[in-house]
Parts: sequence; C-alpha cells; structure tokens
Amino acid sequence: MRRDVREIWELIKDKVDVTEEEFLRRIEGLKRKLNLADRALAIIVASKLGVDASELLHPPLVGRLMSFSTRKVTVGGAPYKLFTLVNNRERYFCVAFGEDKVSMINSENEDKVFRIKRYVETRLGGSKAYRAGESSIVEILPDDYLPPITELQPARGTIEKALKSRLYYIVTFMVLDEESVDYLACPICGRGLEAKDSELICPEHGVIREAETKTVLRYKVADSTGIYSAVYFGDYPGLMKGKLVTAKGFGKEGDFHITKFYKAEEVDV
Repeated sequence: MRRDVREIWELIKDKVDVTEEEFLRRIEGLKRKLNLADRALAIIVASKLGVDASELLHPPLVGRLMSFSTRKVTVGGAPYKLFTLVNNRERYFCVAFGEDKVSMINSENEDKVFRIKRYVETRLGGSKAYRAGESSIVEILPDDYLPPITELQPARGTIEKALKSRLYYIVTFMVLDEESVDYLACPICGRGLEAKDSELICPEHGVIREAETKTVLRYKVADSTGIYSAVYFGDYPGLMKGKLVTAKGFGKEGDFHITKFYKAEEVDV
C-alpha cells in the first residue's frame, strides 16, 4: 500500500465497517473509472463510507513545539502567537489566535508534542502557514508519541544553516572557548536594554526605570561548517569549554543564539 493511501486508511480504519482489503479493492475499482491520484481515490472511497472528507483533506498536524514568538495582538486587540512544530518529516509554521490557544504556546510546553485539528491553511510573509483559531482543537499528546526532538531530522542542522536561514535548529558543536559579560536587562522579559536619550529602552516593554543586571555567556564554537561566535542569555548551564554540546538556537547578526542546552559531553583527546 502506498504511503499516501496508508495514511488515509490509518485515519479512517476505526470509523468504517470494512476491512483494509475491501478498502483497497474499492480504490482499485474506482481507479479503473477515474484517472486520479491514489490519495484522491482513497479520500473519495472514505467519503462514500461515511467519513468526513474535510478531516482527510486536512489531517491533524502533529509535531514538537520547536520555537515560538512572544505574545502579540492584532489591530483589534486579539492575542496571537507565531510558532513552529516539527516531526519526523517536516516543519510546520503556525499561528495561534485566541487566549486559550496562545496560553498553551509557552516555555513550559517547549519541545512537547502538539496536535492541531481543524486548522486553516493560509499564507504569512509569503510562506505557507497553519492557523489555529477559535474552531481549532489544540492538544498536547503523551511524550512517547514522537521521538525526542534531538532525533527529529527536520529539527537538526548546522550553525551555518542557522545563520543563513535565521530559523531555529538543533546543532551539535564543540565549545572551544567561553567567557561571561554582564548586561542590563528588562526585569519583565529579560531582554537586553538599549540606551536612548538618557533612558533605558526594552524593545518589547518600552522605557525601563529599574533594570536588572544579568550575565550573557559568549562562546567560540565549531561544527563541520566552521568556527563561530555563540551567545546564551539563560541561567548558567555549567562549564561548557572543551565539551561536545547539543543545543537549540537561531542565527542573529552573525551569532548563534543558544536558547536551550540538551547535552554536554566530555571529549577524550
């Protein structure tokens, strides 16, 4: 059975009263009458068996929460967030609307397995996107539904790829050197502040009266594509120099911005 037909059968097998053999037989019979792709034939047969075709044309999106934006609002004040899901085969660029959906897209649920039903396909910035709105169903599945995010091939990449695309990737690299530098941060979101007209400005929260002092960790790292600068703004993860590290991050202004560490291994030389 072709993969696209197998996917349809897996979606409908618990909803119909025919066997897999009968399902395939009906597809073959219809194929002799209609010159259509196998997936289309499978959907037509499923519809004749009483399954809602819209569920088959828009199968649920399943993937681990790879990245997400801060909470934003539309001109009308409706909250939304941009986020990316990744599974064994591909990435999905998504946008969630509504407080109940937006509240699920957070750091506590990072890397967890999400499933989205009744989404709408749309375009954002010239790219295909999936919109989870009021009628959509967004749920978190058990962790064993997918392999760990570090094992999902579409999530993996090189530092060079991250710098060129500015997308999030999980990368394995060697830490050649590290140092720490203090900076002034927003007490609300932790972002670095910019000085302007004798005031400290947060790009998200505006003028900040009482800043926090935080530490940024700067690294020199190397993977198969070269040697790069990397930065990390989170809590101190421990000494990384001389270790083989697997981490998530994205490219920005020539640096690889690490957002999460997964593994750090000693290397015998």
